Amino acid sequence: MEPLSTLDGENEMLQTVEISPIFRTQTAESRTLSPQILSRPPLEVVTSSSKPVVINYQVSMKSSSVSLRDQEGSLSGETVTQPSSTPPSTATAPPKGQDPDHKIVDIMERLPLSHSLGLWACIVILGGTILTLTVLGFLIFLWAGEGPKGGESATYLWRKIMLSESSSTQTITICSVVIRTIAAAQAVICTSLTAALLLERRRLPLSRAVQVSVARGVNDGPFNFVREVISWRALRETLRLETCLLIIVTAATFGTQFTSTILVSGFNRTTLVQFPEQLHHNVILSVEAAQNVSKINSFSQFPPSYAIFGEVETDQAPDPGPNGVSDTGAKSRSFLPFQEEQRTKLRKYEGPAFSETTQVMCMRPFIEAQVFSDHVMTARSALALPFIEGTISYDKTFKEAGLETWTMCTESNGKTGHTGSLNLCLPQNISCTFPLMEEGDSSDLPSIGLCHLGADVIDNTSDNERENYSIESYWNDSNPLWSANAYPWIYLTLGTNLTSDAWIQDGPRDSNSSIALGSPVAQVSEWYSYQILPNMILNLTLCFAGVATGIYDVSMATTVNPMEPEVKWTPAGSEDGAESGQNFMGTTIPQLSAAERGVMSISAVRDPTGLALEDLNISSHTLWFGPYWFTGMATESTGGSWVMCNFCQFEGWAIPPGIAALFARTIHTTGRAAWAIQTFLTIYTESWYAQILPQFDVASDIRVTSTTDVRVPKSWAALVAVLVMTVVNLVCVWTITVLYAVHSRYSCQGNVWHTISQLMSDHTKPILEQSNQMKDSEVAKRVEKDDYLVFIGRSKGSDKVTVLKA
Repeated sequence: MEPLSTLDGENEMLQTVEISPIFRTQTAESRTLSPQILSRPPLEVVTSSSKPVVINYQVSMKSSSVSLRDQEGSLSGETVTQPSSTPPSTATAPPKGQDPDHKIVDIMERLPLSHSLGLWACIVILGGTILTLTVLGFLIFLWAGEGPKGGESATYLWRKIMLSESSSTQTITICSVVIRTIAAAQAVICTSLTAALLLERRRLPLSRAVQVSVARGVNDGPFNFVREVISWRALRETLRLETCLLIIVTAATFGTQFTSTILVSGFNRTTLVQFPEQLHHNVILSVEAAQNVSKINSFSQFPPSYAIFGEVETDQAPDPGPNGVSDTGAKSRSFLPFQEEQRTKLRKYEGPAFSETTQVMCMRPFIEAQVFSDHVMTARSALALPFIEGTISYDKTFKEAGLETWTMCTESNGKTGHTGSLNLCLPQNISCTFPLMEEGDSSDLPSIGLCHLGADVIDNTSDNERENYSIESYWNDSNPLWSANAYPWIYLTLGTNLTSDAWIQDGPRDSNSSIALGSPVAQVSEWYSYQILPNMILNLTLCFAGVATGIYDVSMATTVNPMEPEVKWTPAGSEDGAESGQNFMGTTIPQLSAAERGVMSISAVRDPTGLALEDLNISSHTLWFGPYWFTGMATESTGGSWVMCNFCQFEGWAIPPGIAALFARTIHTTGRAAWAIQTFLTIYTESWYAQILPQFDVASDIRVTSTTDVRVPKSWAALVAVLVMTVVNLVCVWTITVLYAVHSRYSCQGNVWHTISQLMSDHTKPILEQSNQMKDSEVAKRVEKDDYLVFIGRSKGSDKVTVLKA
């Protein structure tokens, strides 16, 4: 270290000054460049004089000279010179305010920011801000991540969190802990920074200087500090920008303590789609289980079922063509091997399933018939009900419908119950009851009946015991549905506005008299209208139905929550309660999609694998047997009809009122008997399926995707409240930090010793000596009369930072 020479201002003697720092020297090559200034932190100066020397220095590469100045800017014109390898030159201190070549830097003007703010504070403020913003972004992701209803298209992470109610709550709790922990840590640092700004920039009462100074090094947060500041008598002087910002930080820090509560309040219960899962589930019957199935043949013994099913969607509707033929087309539906609670939560199903395919077509029939009364009509009896007997002309019917290819009879393709062969023929004879409208029925809608026409049986072995025959013939969909070799089920649908009063008054008086049906008086689509009595019409349509069952591997899905309708009959509006059932079955105009109806859409149908053939066959037959037996597909018609009206007089087979209301509503709103019959067959098949479902005992691997009810973020108000509170807090924290970085000179955040050292002054020494064992409140009372305003700074003529009087 080279010694420097200077003149002592008092003794005018040459003094030796040792300077230990240490500036960066330039190489010989760089000395030829333009003058440069190298300023460094404060130098340690040792002089032979007792007078303290404060050095402002600059170094010029042109001449190695150092100017020494005291805090007042003058050291009696003294100059420090340093030997140099270059020719010596005399350097004098330039006049104050004039420095054309060099910039004078006050080395005590400001501490470096890294020293003043500290590493920990930088980590808390910068790192905490980054982490807080990351958490806020994650919360926005949680609120916006569901996507379309059900969350099926949401990311894996979002679904993983939300599908577990405990996970979602834990996630919110963790995010809240991070936010409030960082906010609390930043609030402590902001309290230190604000205390430094108040001490250095503002004026505060002497009695409060100790608390504020110590708060720069250690504090318990802004709550007590703000309370103390607000209670000062010099509030106007201290309630400045940094204090107001700290008050906002205090409020925000307090608010963040309730972050978890606020966020959880934005959760609402909704339905989410779960991850797919593999199950080993009973899906069909074994041979032993099928043999134990009870042959129930009446709706009265079990309730109807409107269970969710899957359907192969088609665009075909039974709109009548120019020849008056309406055709539903083949409609394939598959039933789920679950009870209601599981069905309504299902979104996807892949695996074996009982399946049904139905097709119904209707046309105008050519009939020669008479209308009779089943009892002798008397003035006191209104119990006599009408029925129709006659024959069907298939030649005229099919010709009118434009159907040329057909067969009248064919050999039975199923079980016959005896050793001989049987031919089945299209039924020519009809005998059907039909309803009478009740007086006072204000609906003006025709009463509906459905009559099943049994096949005519010809015994090729001349066996006349026809009542012993049990014929089970399966639909052959390779032949035209109206042909005998397709083995269709044949129905006559009847609708009439005939009233009971009119029938009593003008109908046949005894069982030997009748009313000839005559020729049709009108035709509408697939219906012929026959006049019975003046203004009393009987509408008829002839319908052919095919029903096939089987077990198939299917893939079906829905994008919405499946729904099972509640179909009921209500006295006030008997058919209104069936509207949901009509929508469910897809028999509305215009037609609804599977999703709108609440059913599943089948995307693939395959032959099953991994199941025994005999189990598949017996299961398929068992499902088919239910509707077959109920619809009376036996050797001959019983002459009865199903009662498809609720406000009517009818002699026939009773069915649940909801089914009757649904059947009648379908015809009344669309005019399509084919849709009504297809609905009727499907509902009965489903109802039968519901009875055998608990007996399934053959398991197979299936893949299902279900939904669950969980609480997920829904209310954006809760999230916005947290976002605003947290972002405002961060803005205030950074504003305080910037103010500190710009204006603070003498404080080292988080360090304690300097906060005590800087309190040592003539103003505070008496107080410190007297308050060795006193409370703060007692000290405040002692200095109350002389509690003048102070600040910290360097005293004149000294580099010491201390408390100064304002």
